[in-house]
Amino acid sequence: MSEKRDTIKGPDAGKTAVSAGTSSGGARIKDVVRSLGGREDFLRLVADNVRDAIWVLDIGTLRYIYANSYCEEIFGLPPELYIGSPVGINMNRKNRAEVRRIIADEIANDHARDPARSLLYIGSEVEKKGGRRVWTETKASFVRDDHGKPVAILGITRDITERRRMEEALRERYDFENLVAVIATRFINTPSDEIDEGIRHALRMIGEFARVDRCFIVLLSVDRRFIGDAYEWKARGIEPWIDALRGGSARHVNWLVERHSKLETVHLPRVTGPVLRAGRADVKSLVSVPLLLGGELIGFFGFHSVRSYKSWSDDIIALLRIVAEIFVNLLERRKSDQELSLYRRIVAHTKDQMVFVDAFMTVRAANEEFMRAFGMRKDEVGGRTLADLFGSWWSDEIAGPSFQGCLAGREMFFEQLCEYPVSGLRYMEISMYPFIGARGGKVEGVIINLRDITERLKVEGNVLAATQRERQRIGMELHDGVSHHLLGVAIRCRLLYERLKEHGVGGAEEALEVEKGVNRAIEDVRSLARGLLPLVGEKDSFNALLEEMKREMLERFRVECVIEAPRSFDIDDAAASTQLYYIISEALANVAKHARARRVVITFHLSGDLLTAKIRDDGVGIGDDAANSGGLGLSLMRHRARVIGGTLSVHNARNGGTEVVCKFRLKGRLRHERKNGRKKERAGSG
Repeated sequence: MSEKRDTIKGPDAGKTAVSAGTSSGGARIKDVVRSLGGREDFLRLVADNVRDAIWVLDIGTLRYIYANSYCEEIFGLPPELYIGSPVGINMNRKNRAEVRRIIADEIANDHARDPARSLLYIGSEVEKKGGRRVWTETKASFVRDDHGKPVAILGITRDITERRRMEEALRERYDFENLVAVIATRFINTPSDEIDEGIRHALRMIGEFARVDRCFIVLLSVDRRFIGDAYEWKARGIEPWIDALRGGSARHVNWLVERHSKLETVHLPRVTGPVLRAGRADVKSLVSVPLLLGGELIGFFGFHSVRSYKSWSDDIIALLRIVAEIFVNLLERRKSDQELSLYRRIVAHTKDQMVFVDAFMTVRAANEEFMRAFGMRKDEVGGRTLADLFGSWWSDEIAGPSFQGCLAGREMFFEQLCEYPVSGLRYMEISMYPFIGARGGKVEGVIINLRDITERLKVEGNVLAATQRERQRIGMELHDGVSHHLLGVAIRCRLLYERLKEHGVGGAEEALEVEKGVNRAIEDVRSLARGLLPLVGEKDSFNALLEEMKREMLERFRVECVIEAPRSFDIDDAAASTQLYYIISEALANVAKHARARRVVITFHLSGDLLTAKIRDDGVGIGDDAANSGGLGLSLMRHRARVIGGTLSVHNARNGGTEVVCKFRLKGRLRHERKNGRKKERAGSG
């Protein structure tokens, strides 16, 4: 039997050497038995039935004179081979000489020894004949004669292999836990551009600690058909494995992917087939754990052993899963940081104005375009409210309702005229998006995007102006041309009727009916001409046109029309009254065509110089698709509202039916009076 890594230590330090050997001195063993104060047969019975190796070494000859039956279980040789053998039979020459020296030293210094103390304490690794290695623990003491003189050494050797393995496993787990803590701590403040290098360094630390040949991370495409990114650490002299996989098909690791898709951990102490082989790598053992994000497989992380077969404990595999979570969080943070960096570049280079405000309409962040529009720096914009920047009327009357809808979780879109200190009045297309916070999933603010569409509206205005001119031309043609021609036909019909009646010729009544039909056509043409050429701008013309529309709705469509307006309501702005007329006219036309309504109410409300016009019917309502569509009629209505710096919305009314709401600021008499009033106040105060 050969001995491995003998540990030989003196008694004062609580240490010992490895046990072995026998002696054939039968008389000597009787002296030992007598010194132990017991019967030989009784002591042998006890010694042969304990699960420890018990042996006695004669001091004079340094040969074993006794070995119980359990010595064969521990040392792999029967007791008869030990008896008579010299000490250190299972040791190499160096360790055998060291044991002899320690025994001689202990005998020489026996007078200074406390008789109650053990002579030796031994811990060593022993290799049996079969090649199996066991760890042993031995305690030894002097056996003394009647005069107290040492005559032999009594030793008890115990197999502590399982305990030693448990201690090593606990120590390995403890060390691995410390390593995991180091890796996790290091990654907390790792910048995004250093994450790749940090992952490679962590793989090296883990691979060297686990004494494996390769440590790797493999990321999969979304459909799991291809290998995406990959990281690898390999021991010196080991062929690379990842290079053969990166960017290619996942067929080489298909078996692993299938197992990991079931959230399984793969542990193969002996790889018997081409389970995970690529290139020239020949894997003998492997362990691999899935990388999961939101319960979905995104890759895997593990070890390879190429040069020898290895096995990993359940504790180490559990820690691998923890490390896998750390890597997933790190890779997700890198992805988020990259996306955030991309978004920042997009926001920084966009020509749109972007601002983030909290639930109180206070600016918390804004891009360069937004700050440039107000001629402010970052520290000047932050903390201001939308009312400070755009005015209270804008934040309360225009943006307020949309803002509240956004806080309720809806995306809102509208267009509005905004006044900037640098560029002046600009027409903006405004989008509001709720910002959902990470805590509790509640709306914590609103992201507002403002796009300048002023130049586009100028082009649309030119198109509308050309359309208006064409309408006027057609209206004049109808009024001055077609209407007059029809009037001539009506006169001729009247003359024909009178002649036929005078001469008593039949057909006079038919001529009269033709005249009546032509007169009705004249009324229709004149009504159409009035629609194309509304006489707005003149005194009472807008109110007169409203009354005309009211009368026509009742007579032609049997729909009652009610107008509710302040007693002194008037619009001095010709452009505004023209566009508002067409908006109301189109809304009433939609009521007549689609609503199946019996009543429609037109309401005007004035708050300062902000006019709100509402057209509400009691019909079947409007679908969301129709309200949000870009149909020609609604598109023209919205465009006409934009032309006068207002907004237009179409939605289902609270009590049924459809409601069209147009809001804009008057530029005529009321606004003029306000300015004059402020001037007078300043003059009076001076």
